[in-house]
Amino acid sequence: MSAIATTKRSAATCQELADQYGISRVYDDYLEMLKDDQVDTVYVATPSSMHYQMCLDSLAAGKNVICEKPFVFTTEEALELKQLADQKSCLITEAITNRYLPAFKSLASDLQLLGPIHVVSLFGAPLDVHYFPNLQKGVDTSGVLVLAYDDKQASLTAAKDSQAFAHSLRVIAVLEAARDCMP
Repeated sequence: MSAIATTKRSAATCQELADQYGISRVYDDYLEMLKDDQVDTVYVATPSSMHYQMCLDSLAAGKNVICEKPFVFTTEEALELKQLADQKSCLITEAITNRYLPAFKSLASDLQLLGPIHVVSLFGAPLDVHYFPNLQKGVDTSGVLVLAYDDKQASLTAAKDSQAFAHSLRVIAVLEAARDCMP
C-alpha cells in the first residue's frame, strides 16, 4: 500500500504524481496520513528544517522512518528520535548510506591499483577530524573535511550547491566513508 502527502497548496501536483505512479492514497496533511493503519513507513523528503518534527510525528504514530539528509540539525534531536524509535519498536534511518553502493565497493577493490596512497580515507577511524561547512539557512551545503592519521592526512571536498560536473561517484563514496568514521 502506498500513500503520498503534501500541503494543501500543492494538492494538485501531488494528485498528478499519485496518478503517474499509481499511488492509491493522497493526503494534503501528513498528520492525517499518519493516522492511516495501512501506512507503516514514512519517507521524509521535505525541506531540512522540517525533518525533525516530521520524524518525531511519524515515530509517535508508530511508523518506521527513512529521512533525507541532513537527518536533523543536532545530536540531541537525533538521540531523541532514536529513543522514541526504540520505545515504539520502529526503524529510523538516514536515506543515503553510500558505503553499501557498488561505487564504494569498486573503489575499495581498486584501491591497490592507485599505488601508494597518502590522501584517501579508507583506513578506518582517523585520529582527528575537522569539518569546515558552508551553511545556507542552517543546512550544510558544502564543505571541506580534514582527516588525520598516523601516516597520512586526507582532505575531502564535497558540495551540493555546485553546478560542477561530478567526475566520479567514487569521490562521493570516499566522503561518505569518512563521514561515517567521524566521532
